Amino acid sequence: MYMKDLYKWIVVGCVATVLFFWSVSGMLFRIVSSMKNVYYKGLNTFVVRQMSSRVNTNVLSISVICLMLFVTICVLSSALAVKNSLNEGIAKYARADVSISKTQSSDSIYYDEDEMGNDSETNDLLKKLEVTDGKSIEDVYSENNVDLGSYFSDYVDVHTYTCPALTIRNYLGDEALIDSLGIDVNALSRFEGTEEIISQSDYNKVAKIYDKAEIQLADDEYAILANYRIFVKIRDERLQEGKEIEVYGNKLKPVISYCIDGDIELATQPLNTGVFIVPDSVVEGAQFAKEYFIGKYADQDIDAIQDSDTIINKVSNKDVTCGLITVNTKDSIKAASVGVGAIASFIGMYIGLIFLISGAAILALKELSESTDNIERYKMLRKLGVDQHMINKALFSQMGLFFVFPLALAIVHSVFGMMVSTKILDTMGAYDIAGAIGITAAIVVIIYGGYFLITYLCSRKIISE
Repeated sequence: MYMKDLYKWIVVGCVATVLFFWSVSGMLFRIVSSMKNVYYKGLNTFVVRQMSSRVNTNVLSISVICLMLFVTICVLSSALAVKNSLNEGIAKYARADVSISKTQSSDSIYYDEDEMGNDSETNDLLKKLEVTDGKSIEDVYSENNVDLGSYFSDYVDVHTYTCPALTIRNYLGDEALIDSLGIDVNALSRFEGTEEIISQSDYNKVAKIYDKAEIQLADDEYAILANYRIFVKIRDERLQEGKEIEVYGNKLKPVISYCIDGDIELATQPLNTGVFIVPDSVVEGAQFAKEYFIGKYADQDIDAIQDSDTIINKVSNKDVTCGLITVNTKDSIKAASVGVGAIASFIGMYIGLIFLISGAAILALKELSESTDNIERYKMLRKLGVDQHMINKALFSQMGLFFVFPLALAIVHSVFGMMVSTKILDTMGAYDIAGAIGITAAIVVIIYGGYFLITYLCSRKIISE
């Protein structure tokens, strides 16, 4: 779904909500009145007519409350999903203390010149990225008087490659990119970048330090390491088809029909779009595209870790012209994750709770006002011989329906709203929707249900005086 379509459907949804409540009062009366056994039972005649009158005279306000509840459910669920995903990602995707990457070949950098522009600042950046010197990560740190290996009890130094014949677009196919990612045909050029490739032995080193299972490949087999769900789905389809690839003249077939879950670098979210694992013989003698240094600190004291992080980041922060160096430390990505999670939670809770409380409060005030206006009606029921228990039951049913109507339609809206939210959250690597929806449901029941219960008790007291 494109964003322009999303705006259109939001407008259609708002209009449809108003029209639904505008017609529901007459529909409710017609349906229940046709059910004689129900309509003439107890005080149902009184309840149905009261409800029909209230909904009919409060169409706009009920519609607004319904939409507010819809926003509450979607925003709160999405925010909690982002927070939960980030918290879980720290334990799942940050299994070492440091990962350092260094670009070793400009072939691994893809950019669209038309999109980047021709300004001098952009050109300077591109020139800097294209500089390669063949120095390893440890060499760069050594030149800055840092013995990198001495800080770690366990570390690996691995390399990845690129092959001009293996591009993202060639492997996934134009049709899959358009259908699965919802992109325009004109945007296909963005996927001309080459796929990242790692040898079997280097991948097994990474798997070992991350405490994951190693892999064994035959000379004509390959596998894919990925965890970004949108791309995993498309890649799984290609793997299940048995799609063959050609890397440096070697034809390879998939060893398994699904992607291996994981990443090379430290992360807090599953955003790895894919790394191809191939036999060592396939990339033997090829030019490195990127180098990765991954390690676990020897000293796990908190202060020692902070000191080590400072020294390691100090080198990468320099204006190094020997290639692009990126450092991810467990503490830094954890801090960033906590910050993003806190912001998402605050915004979600603020908007969600404000809308939820406002909607419930408006309904409560309307019901209390109606109860005051209907005192004479309830007195008349008593004169006709209706006992207080039946009156209380009728009041409960009447108020329950008035509170349930906007919430029920908001839940229906939310089913479709969360489908769109899920697609957006997928791009952020946030997948724990079910847990977030459960927490949101509990919050809605407690607050919204609490307002209903308090309103009922207060109204019951008003009509009994």
